[in-house]
Amino acid sequence: MRRFARHIGARKPHRDSNVGALKRRGIEKPPWLTPMEFARVLPEPDLSILVEEFTAAYNALRFGGNPDDAGRIVRILVELESR
Repeated sequence: MRRFARHIGARKPHRDSNVGALKRRGIEKPPWLTPMEFARVLPEPDLSILVEEFTAAYNALRFGGNPDDAGRIVRILVELESR
């Protein structure tokens, strides 16, 4: 995670940032769904794609350690928050 923080500077988005962006729209993930399952059942196709992309990028960064995914996460969060 240290490499992740270094690549995005002060802003440190993580899975909870995605959840917060959705909560503001009145959308909450049921505890019995995984993040990817949740992304696939969202009623808005465009939103579903964004959340699925966010989840994939988060997993790639968190578990694969690819720092390139940090920028991808930030771009997706900005798009989610602007909707």
